[in-house]
Amino acid sequence: MFFNPSSGVKIAPSELSALEQSASDAGFEVVHVTRDIDCLSLIRDRLREGRRLFVAAGGDGTINTVIQPLIHTEAILGVIPVGTYNHFAKDLGIPLASRDALEVIISGHTDGTFGPTEDVSRAQMAKFINNGEKFLTGTAYSTTNDYFTDDDGNTHEANINAIASAGIASAARWTSTSSVNGP
Repeated sequence: MFFNPSSGVKIAPSELSALEQSASDAGFEVVHVTRDIDCLSLIRDRLREGRRLFVAAGGDGTINTVIQPLIHTEAILGVIPVGTYNHFAKDLGIPLASRDALEVIISGHTDGTFGPTEDVSRAQMAKFINNGEKFLTGTAYSTTNDYFTDDDGNTHEANINAIASAGIASAARWTSTSSVNGP
């Protein structure tokens, strides 16, 4: 578990200790993310050792740091949201309480709607990317064009079309077997 003690939400020392102990009891190595830690190299080393489950305990920046070396691998990312905004966790329906999020990682499900081995849908990723754009630049992507016909009426349709207009998503058709979460 890569824990960023500088993330936005300040966890009480007793809660932090309990979270670290629970993670350790579940078999996770706990690494405090600091400026002195080379997370990229450390994660790549763990991948070479055959590890496949990595946990980011922090905010959206910590998640980004942990997920980068996992791209194009078979690794699984677990998230314990303890940042300021926690857009990634909110957009994916990950519990915001740290112990509940850890339980999702350990068990795979709390209420049957999320599992760490399930696909992230185009809609969920579009919302996350657009929220990130707004956070970084102050303005979210937007468009009046409709790039997809398979998402009409989806609550995330505006985000999906917006990131397509920015060249981030392509007009690939979603099918019922593409993702457990829909378009």
